[in-house]
Amino acid sequence: MCDEAYALFSVRPGVCERRPPLMVRVGLDGRAVDMELDTGAALSVCSDAVFRHLWPDGGPALEPCGVSLKTYSGELLSVRGQAMVNVEYGGNTTRLPLIVVKGSGPCLFGRNWLSHIRLDWPSVCRVAPPCSVQPILEEFPEVFRDELGCYRGGEVTIDVDPDVQPRFFKPRTVPLAYREAVDKELEKQVQLGLWEPVRHTAPRL
Repeated sequence: MCDEAYALFSVRPGVCERRPPLMVRVGLDGRAVDMELDTGAALSVCSDAVFRHLWPDGGPALEPCGVSLKTYSGELLSVRGQAMVNVEYGGNTTRLPLIVVKGSGPCLFGRNWLSHIRLDWPSVCRVAPPCSVQPILEEFPEVFRDELGCYRGGEVTIDVDPDVQPRFFKPRTVPLAYREAVDKELEKQVQLGLWEPVRHTAPRL
């Protein structure tokens, strides 16, 4: 007998925020399936609902399976049986056991398969954005243009302590090797309207 906790079968969406699971795409007897990688699960599991969706006309034969599976809260899972499937990943195919349980939970890629299949961990752990930003780019095209934008809101006020005495510092000397590049960049920013040239230093207050 084998007791193992499959906490994901007891999680209800919307109860709390959690990080997205790590998914592994494999082929099961030629059918592409996204399985949730669960290194805490001793066995690889498929729910009855997913099994019937993959093989509506029968699929791999289910054999009796003498394992006992429990959720993290101690509830027993009803095991339908075990099916031997051809697992395809990374160009290799391995025949491995898949436990089928009643319900509609996710397919779990457990430790028993990890001992036979060498995963491409960089691709599995790659973080992907949860959604595309394209709709936002299309809705606000003027905000995401390549050229420099301008603030068009209300008047901006910078609060300055009136008791603070202003101080004047002369500009630092630019090294000769960088002067041409600095002059070009300053001229560029003047053309963009970021700066206004000042010909004379303001008198000291």
